[in-house]
Amino acid sequence: MFKIERRKVTKDALYQSAQRLWEVHREMEDFLHERVRSMFNLEEKILLLDISNTYFEGRMEDSKLCFHGLHPKAPPKNPPPEDQGVM
Repeated sequence: MFKIERRKVTKDALYQSAQRLWEVHREMEDFLHERVRSMFNLEEKILLLDISNTYFEGRMEDSKLCFHGLHPKAPPKNPPPEDQGVM
């Protein structure tokens, strides 16, 4: 796609590229945000979403971290701390 010789694509070259991108990622995000906002005439809004009563489902019977009691909404005796976020 970019016509770069395969032997030049090394782990070190990829890490260096990632570092250079990280150094300018804020400017890129700001530029793209403003570009999309103006392109589609979007009004900026803040949306708050309460996800504190989220139900997690899975099969890890032996995991102390994943134990949530017998009923999905029943609080465990010693609940593990949970980090939740939405982007």
